[in-house]
Amino acid sequence: MKKIHTTIYTAVALLMFAFSTAAQENKVSEAVPNHYRNVTATDTASIADIKWKDFFTQKDLAKLIDDALAKNNDLQIAEKNISIANLQYRQSKWGSVPQVNAFANASSTRLSENSLNGISTKQALGQQHIEDYSAGLNLSWEADIWGKIRNQKRQARASYL
Repeated sequence: MKKIHTTIYTAVALLMFAFSTAAQENKVSEAVPNHYRNVTATDTASIADIKWKDFFTQKDLAKLIDDALAKNNDLQIAEKNISIANLQYRQSKWGSVPQVNAFANASSTRLSENSLNGISTKQALGQQHIEDYSAGLNLSWEADIWGKIRNQKRQARASYL
């Protein structure tokens, strides 16, 4: 009984395969014409080459387009992103320049009259507070051994472009 079922399944599978391949062979591929409606494009002028102010000559329409461009949030955001990328590119050029940092601090601490520090400070200095002043200068420079600064320049230039 199993032999009969196996033969029937095999025969059905072979018939399905034969019909599917025959259907694929009968499909006719239509040839795509070289020219649409026998028109050849020999004109190289494009509407994209004309400035919009020359294309739209009506004054009211030109004013509406000017207002739309001036108040276009997406366009303003794009302009700001371009200027930010330009500034980041300029800043990345200064990556290998030494940096000089200066600082100055002043602090005054009033100690408690009831503490040992407060009593000893009053006896030693003759005043209730301690004044602390400091100033400094820091010079640092990063050598571009691993190409970090060079890659930052490349990244900033690519994001700008």
